[in-house]
Amino acid sequence: MIILFSLFACTGGEPNWTSAEQCEAASGAEADSCYATVAQAIIGEDLVGGTALVEKIQDPLTKDYAWYTITREVFPNRGDLCTKISDPNIAERCKVYVKRPHLSRGKQGGAPPPGGQGGPPPGPGMGGGKPPGGAGGPPPGGEGGRPPGGGPPPPGGRDGPPPGGGPPPGDGPPPSPPPEEGAAQE
Repeated sequence: MIILFSLFACTGGEPNWTSAEQCEAASGAEADSCYATVAQAIIGEDLVGGTALVEKIQDPLTKDYAWYTITREVFPNRGDLCTKISDPNIAERCKVYVKRPHLSRGKQGGAPPPGGQGGPPPGPGMGGGKPPGGAGGPPPGGEGGRPPGGGPPPPGGRDGPPPGGGPPPGDGPPPSPPPEEGAAQE
């Protein structure tokens, strides 16, 4: 597997492959690596030509990795390319990548969601902040409400009114003791 990744690594000793003719002059693993490199470079503009170059790759793992790399780098939203991968581990990784579009932001084919540039709106210090001449609207949690995540307790007690609607426990006069047995009732 390490050999497979080294085929695609950018090293100083690797030739600068730019055409299919260069790949035809090479043989074995070098030809496979050449086809994968040139296919990735042209497939965005020439799908048929790029596909033909990938299909010339002899080593099955190199071919699978070429399809995965093309899906990840050129067509991150094309799950159908994952079906061309025969190795189940590489195919699964490809499918997971396609299902997670946030991983491909900024890449060709990985367009932002419709109606926006993606990401949250700018906040303070990023071109956003308070509008001119005002505080910027109601406090968090609405008018007079508790802010999300806590804040000072509401007036009148720590826990607010009990479910029955009466005063919170501990407020008001103490309750009257129950009448004694045998006492006259008024």
